[in-house]
Amino acid sequence: MRLRAHYILLIIMLIILEVSLIKLVPILESYKHPLVSNLTCIQTQDSNDLYWNINQIELAASIDRAESSVKISLTNNVPNFDSYFFRTNDEWEWMRVKDTEIELRLREGENTVELKARNKLGGETTATGYKVIKGDDDLKIIPGGSTIIDGKYDFHFETYKSPKIEWLRHYTVPLVADSKNQWVKYMSLKRWVREQIPYKESRMKSHWDAQRILQAVWSDSTIGFICDAYAATYTSACISVGLNARMVHLETVEGSGHYATEVWSDDYRKWIFMDPLFDCYFTMDGEPLSALELHNLWKSKNFEGVEKRHDGKSEKVHCDTPANEYFNLFHDIQLINSNDFLSNPFSSVLDLLTLKIRYIRWVDESNPRYNKFELTYTILLFYYLPKIANNFMIPFLIPCVLLFLVVMVFKKNSLKIFRKSN
Repeated sequence: MRLRAHYILLIIMLIILEVSLIKLVPILESYKHPLVSNLTCIQTQDSNDLYWNINQIELAASIDRAESSVKISLTNNVPNFDSYFFRTNDEWEWMRVKDTEIELRLREGENTVELKARNKLGGETTATGYKVIKGDDDLKIIPGGSTIIDGKYDFHFETYKSPKIEWLRHYTVPLVADSKNQWVKYMSLKRWVREQIPYKESRMKSHWDAQRILQAVWSDSTIGFICDAYAATYTSACISVGLNARMVHLETVEGSGHYATEVWSDDYRKWIFMDPLFDCYFTMDGEPLSALELHNLWKSKNFEGVEKRHDGKSEKVHCDTPANEYFNLFHDIQLINSNDFLSNPFSSVLDLLTLKIRYIRWVDESNPRYNKFELTYTILLFYYLPKIANNFMIPFLIPCVLLFLVVMVFKKNSLKIFRKSN
């Protein structure tokens, strides 16, 4: 009798638990929760960890007295590098070389050596001029470009060997074929991406896979995506024509998030913020700005000379921006430390937990380091608990346990009746 009472009490408790979970889950889901990337991200105050450079060429030279020539050794940090091109002393014709060493016959005194590089997707760096002053026994090199700046954390660049790159190039190369200007190419691709993808709540995962996204929207007009799909597609579209781009995540103080991009500009020699969803970027006194520069402006509330450019128009950014103003997204910036989503699509949150995809977050006095312990329990409570309850506990686990207990009670009663009858 006592055992049966325990069974019945447990059944009642499980029914109360299931009803409570059914009521509680929508309440928990309504609360904002941190992203898992916040838990696994690298946090840094070193700007080089976010703002290393690419497409730089460095040279070293030595005199070969026996040959009466100058040997120039070359290094670069060009993604998907293919070959160098050089010319000397204002020659018209560019010479191509795949080796890391060039042998030149330079005149005595001052010489000009111009260098550029090409990658395997057809992109070319801007030509950079170096002055090489040749004496009888010595050389002096005056660089015209930037030195190579490396971050501590290796960035995973998309490879030209990806089959999906070739698929995407079929659509992107014609968009930029008539333009030699890098900036115009970025604008053309941004406009194209914005036109292709309807903006609406996603019915399917984008996996940050441009081919999957574009094929989905082209085959079904009811399908649309949110900001991360625009950022990922634009990033891959740029890479497919030999340009370089990467994704960034922005967040307001209140926790509203947004994905956008940064593109590498050879002309400005910097990463520049670009938003393909809202078709905008920002300038200060005419120079395009990076996400970190925009964060610092947001922090100082000094917007003098800052303009938001979109749809071929520009508008001033004012200090009294309301809480819902776009500019407030620059409170918190994180760089996604890879752009190889055609080769390695973002499959699930496990990619973050296993560190296959890593974010690098900028920290300073306006957005201090995360409390990882607080983040962990917040994510567990407001993200994983509702998912586990909705997908497993409510529809499957608790009903199964209830059924088992009911069967056990019935079995106990049946045995007692059977014994009494005998």
